[in-house]
Amino acid sequence: MVIFSPHPDDDVICMGGTIMKLVRQGHTVHVAYMTSGSYSVFDHEAKKYLDFFENFARARQLSGYPQVKQITEQGFSDIDNK
Repeated sequence: MVIFSPHPDDDVICMGGTIMKLVRQGHTVHVAYMTSGSYSVFDHEAKKYLDFFENFARARQLSGYPQVKQITEQGFSDIDNK
């Protein structure tokens, strides 16, 4: 499933609950951003949210934690190598 989001964070703000429901139902969800958001989201802010995402998944012992860790590691790498 692909979700198109005009800006980074619009997907979570507008569809966060729906995205969670789809993932829980076993769907693979991808988000396609229409803009990078590079002028409105600073690297340290993006890394802060990636870190929160990983820590939340670990603390709640979510079954998808290995995938979350992989996503956050890729996110950090993408930010560092952009």
